[in-house]
Amino acid sequence: MIEYQTIEELEEHIQFVRQKIQQIAKDVIAVFREDFPQFIEREVRQIFLSDGDFARSLDDDKLKQLKDRIKVLGESAAQTVLAKLEDQALWFAGGIPDDDPKDLSANTRLWAIVDEIGQPVRELLKQFGYSGSAEIGYKSPRRFVSGKYLPSLAEAYWRWIGELKEAQSRVDTIRAEDESKALLERWNSF
Repeated sequence: MIEYQTIEELEEHIQFVRQKIQQIAKDVIAVFREDFPQFIEREVRQIFLSDGDFARSLDDDKLKQLKDRIKVLGESAAQTVLAKLEDQALWFAGGIPDDDPKDLSANTRLWAIVDEIGQPVRELLKQFGYSGSAEIGYKSPRRFVSGKYLPSLAEAYWRWIGELKEAQSRVDTIRAEDESKALLERWNSF
């Protein structure tokens, strides 16, 4: 991070960094907008293919109904989760990840919302008689979606979050030092 000398310079930099994070959030939401409906279809398809008992329990009509419901559910569930992700406070929550900066799951408040996309899948499968124990949870796509690569967006996000936290910490330090100086001057004036 560039060393800024004054609180005003730091606050200006903080505004710049916040704008960068907000742009990344928009790009990530664009990825989710396209990938969430695909995720629902991928998960149901994977369970259908891996659980022979479940697959055999569906006659052709039920299978067609399931696939039709996937399309409707994909759009409605995605819209519900995406609306929650518009809350800018989510994107500034949490700390810096210790391990994989190519993933957003270290922002637990944000990822809890993202992971809600799995609940409608579980409910749909249950409605169609699935009683298995497959783990259904959203995983960041490791491919280009909407012309964007989520691991790169995540790396940029965490880099800017780190810079934001560093700048905010510097502002707090300068303010504390200024207050200490002012108190010392006041003390020494009498």
